[in-house]
Amino acid sequence: MDGLRLSKEIGKYWDELRILLITEELAYDDIEGLKKTKFIDRFDNAIKTSESFAVCNLADINLMLRSCNGIQNKKDRFIPLKKGDKNWEQYKNLLNNNRYNPPEKGFMYLGIDMKSNPKGKNYVKNTCLKEIRAFDNIKDGFVSTLGFKTINDNKKVLDFSKIKKYKSCDSIIYEYEKIIFDFKMNCIKTGNFRQKNRKINLFSQEMCMKMFLKFINDAIFKVVNKKLLSNQQIKNEYAPFHAFANYLEYEGYAGIIYNSTICDGLNLVLFNRDDVDIDGDILIDNINQLVL
Repeated sequence: MDGLRLSKEIGKYWDELRILLITEELAYDDIEGLKKTKFIDRFDNAIKTSESFAVCNLADINLMLRSCNGIQNKKDRFIPLKKGDKNWEQYKNLLNNNRYNPPEKGFMYLGIDMKSNPKGKNYVKNTCLKEIRAFDNIKDGFVSTLGFKTINDNKKVLDFSKIKKYKSCDSIIYEYEKIIFDFKMNCIKTGNFRQKNRKINLFSQEMCMKMFLKFINDAIFKVVNKKLLSNQQIKNEYAPFHAFANYLEYEGYAGIIYNSTICDGLNLVLFNRDDVDIDGDILIDNINQLVL
């Protein structure tokens, strides 16, 4: 597989998807239409063959926290609005149009760490506070944090943190080429060619999956300055993310783990609030007294 050509194609397919959504030739919730686009079709093929690399379960998450500015005494304050709530019609227009959740969908954003690399409550809380820009509003004085635990442990999560070590798609291509070279040399040395083509195909499929993850992960880090852009421009930038998240939710994924864009922490965007439950009591901190 030509890695450089694949890298260019992924970007081209993403732009094609975005244009279809912007021009309203395709809706973000038109699953059948999305599956016909080259980006979703190629991603779907890649993840079916290399899911073990790209996916983990909710059970693999060690700690989940969500923070709010100010003193919050009601735990409901930490729960996103969901269609069907009695106050849905009254407050649905207040939902933020964020990178992943489209209008009229209240996805849940949490700071997390993983069981494979536990960082501790203070570390995760620091991620949450930076995400809500708590330290930019020190005059408010207080922040509130609440913990959550998973209910559906076996639900799958797309995990972008697995791609963190790669600085670029070029580094993925280099790794792939080295793996193939070493494998072929080993085949020559041992004379074992029985599964050569099958192995090379598996390596190629995993490289493809990594390239998709890397591209989307880098797109997440593209700054969208809401102060300078119109609502329509913001909507245009977020359109492919909304479609991608909607496709994943339809396919049974609980959410997406991604690296924070403003610190070294990990975040989870959870598609359905009912996949977690409240764990413990609200913790209220004075920002000026925090030692993180």
